[in-house]
Amino acid sequence: RFALNEQLDTLLRLHEEAFTELDAVPNEMTYDNMTTVGRHIGPNEVWLNPQFAAWATPYEFAIRLTRPGCPNDHASVERHMYYIERNCLLRRRSRFDDLEDLNQHAKTWCDTVANVRIHGKTRRRPVDQLGYERSFMKALPSARPEPYRTQLRKVGTDFCVAYDTNTYSVSPAYVGRDVTVRVYPERVEIWLEMQVLATHQRTQGRYERHVLPEHA
Repeated sequence: RFALNEQLDTLLRLHEEAFTELDAVPNEMTYDNMTTVGRHIGPNEVWLNPQFAAWATPYEFAIRLTRPGCPNDHASVERHMYYIERNCLLRRRSRFDDLEDLNQHAKTWCDTVANVRIHGKTRRRPVDQLGYERSFMKALPSARPEPYRTQLRKVGTDFCVAYDTNTYSVSPAYVGRDVTVRVYPERVEIWLEMQVLATHQRTQGRYERHVLPEHA
């Protein structure tokens, strides 16, 4: 899967898609030092992003951050991007109509090329190897968290809060108050302490103002 940014909500969404594709959860996941997950802040001292850690809790997989300058901490160093660039993308000469077209091509390539070839290192097809390795993984939790990102905002004089160039309304009674915006893939929630003030469908447009009828 390809994405247009490296924000936390995108990272969590892609994790969800990967676990769904695997129909399982690895026992351990290794990451480079990335602020969306965590980073090394001193000798033998690691900081984990609280939002990522909270999202990962129901899945119960161990989070391990590689040491700076130690790529072998990933257990095996393979040239994933080289294979993708020289095989997957070159099949279309790196020309795609849009992100959806690119991701559809990538899925077809995985299903018909990458996952059914004889892997040079394991000497097995990846699709067969996955069937074997899945037996060592964790089952998907029955209640899976819905990923979101948070932003702190102040309600403007137009009784709206801004996010990604767009504005979303709350009751005019909250003008000037500091609120928390929870951004989900399909909706935007505006919270004050433990209360939901408004829920809007998330727009994919730019510079749009969305006012709920009860706020007009």
